Amino acid sequence: MRWFEGDIVQAVTQSRARNAVFVVFVEGENETSEKISEAINDVAVSTKLEGSNFVSIHFKSGSQTFNQFSQIYRDPPVPSLYFIGRNGSPIEIVTEIGNAKDLIDKIENIENIHLGKTPVNPTPSAPASAPTNDGVAKESEPSTSTVPLDDRVERAKELLEEKRNKKKQQEEEEARQKEMQRRKEGQNVQELKRWQQEQELKQLKEERLKEKKMEQEARQRVLDQIAQDRADRNARNASSASSPSVAQQGISAPTSAARNSNEARLQFRLPDGSTYSNRFDADATLGEVRQYILTNVTLPFRDFSLATMFPRREFFTQDNTSTLRDLELVPSSVMLILPVCDNTVTVEELENKNSIGGAMGTILEEFKNENFLGGDVGVIAEQSKTNENSTNRGMGFTQTIFMYPLTRQMLFILFLLISCFVIVFLL
Repeated sequence: MRWFEGDIVQAVTQSRARNAVFVVFVEGENETSEKISEAINDVAVSTKLEGSNFVSIHFKSGSQTFNQFSQIYRDPPVPSLYFIGRNGSPIEIVTEIGNAKDLIDKIENIENIHLGKTPVNPTPSAPASAPTNDGVAKESEPSTSTVPLDDRVERAKELLEEKRNKKKQQEEEEARQKEMQRRKEGQNVQELKRWQQEQELKQLKEERLKEKKMEQEARQRVLDQIAQDRADRNARNASSASSPSVAQQGISAPTSAARNSNEARLQFRLPDGSTYSNRFDADATLGEVRQYILTNVTLPFRDFSLATMFPRREFFTQDNTSTLRDLELVPSSVMLILPVCDNTVTVEELENKNSIGGAMGTILEEFKNENFLGGDVGVIAEQSKTNENSTNRGMGFTQTIFMYPLTRQMLFILFLLISCFVIVFLL
């Protein structure tokens, strides 16, 4: 496998320029690390990682580059293979590999995930300078046999001093190199952080533009819906011109149903509120209905008259020969059975019970039925039949006037009622 030869900052810059996936192999000292290394060195894998869509570097655990990398990605596992996307976030972290084929599948999957790839021919990086090792030159010493002892001691002191000076210089140089390396690593870390922040800002900007576009589309959908609703409303208003004919059809529908019905359902209602119901043939006469009432309905009075409330209509003796269909009692109707006294019929008392006068009439009617006032109470009524006008299809009701004889008891009751009204008015 041919790795990228620059440092981590150069590798990041290269991956940004080529819009490639940044691959980092953190190498360890165990069997898993050896298996990953063997898989990476496979021809197919190395060819893929050396391509234009990847920038790959590697370093060992505990190295300066590893410490620098761990400041950005906390506690990286050892061994591990990082695939980092354009926004600085890892696409996938591989810690175990079965064989080279598994790694190929992962790399192809990561390459598919990485969107917006633009292959660019990789530019060769400058090779790193090889470290130089300073050796300590050994000076040839003259033969000890011909040099006096004092000279040999002096020469040994000079050599020791020279070695101490070289060692000191070497230590100072190493310290200076370490300081320079530390500063460089700090700059690299700052550069890497700055690059990561730029990628995050770029991603936020793209998301903001996407949200703005979605809001515009939603607003446009609402406007389109409003326009569609307005068009539908205008269409309904335009079609309302034909509504009179529809209403006319609705009015004529009950009439046609009445003509076509062969049965009349009648409900008979007595003044005390009790009701009776029966079905008659539509062609039966009103006289047959009267005969049914006399036979099957228990009446509290002997003579009676028939009337309807809706429409307002009263039936007389001359109507006995008319059919229920002709009298518009088909298909159903409610008929009132009203008492008749001295050939006089009262109808409007049913409507007047909701008023004060109706209440008084009801009280007096109860007095009459129970003989509370004593003696006979006569009823004198005057009948009048109104002509049918253009707005009323039914016949007019007979106007009825009750007149009660002024007995002593009645005068006393009237006096009490008038006194109560006066007291209430004064209060």
